[in-house]
Amino acid sequence: MIHEIILATRRADGTAHLAPMGLRETPDGLLLLAPFRPSATLENLQRERRAVVNYTDDVRVFAGCLTGHRDW
Repeated sequence: MIHEIILATRRADGTAHLAPMGLRETPDGLLLLAPFRPSATLENLQRERRAVVNYTDDVRVFAGCLTGHRDW
């Protein structure tokens, strides 16, 4: 099962980067992210080696991440 989440990573300048993403659990209990290549999210993950997973079922948050309208 894929869980739709908002992934927060840190850009090189220290500001937050938010991206909607699918997260799934592997049979051995690990969590698997699969960001597109190339993407800012992937670059941030490779550089910082950390992220924050935010689970929400509010579609406005997902839409805001894609459109830049973040008045939720």
